[in-house]
Amino acid sequence: CRKNSVPYIASLNAGYHFCGGSLISSTWVVSAAHCYKSRIQVRLGEHNIAVSEGTEQFIDSANVIRHPSYNSYNLDNDIMLIKL
Repeated sequence: CRKNSVPYIASLNAGYHFCGGSLISSTWVVSAAHCYKSRIQVRLGEHNIAVSEGTEQFIDSANVIRHPSYNSYNLDNDIMLIKL
């Protein structure tokens, strides 16, 4: 895809990229609950996660909320919200 063509795509990091998400408002990212960690750094503006291009934003999560009925065995309700 073209550079900066998908600004709503987020990279979830904990010292390394481990999952993706989507920016759904200026302060919330949605992702899968199986990606849960208590602290997540959200990276926005990435085009190539292996290259620093100067367009990235690094935002530490303020809160991470898994769906209250998430089931890790069958992945029912596999959704979480990340507050920026």
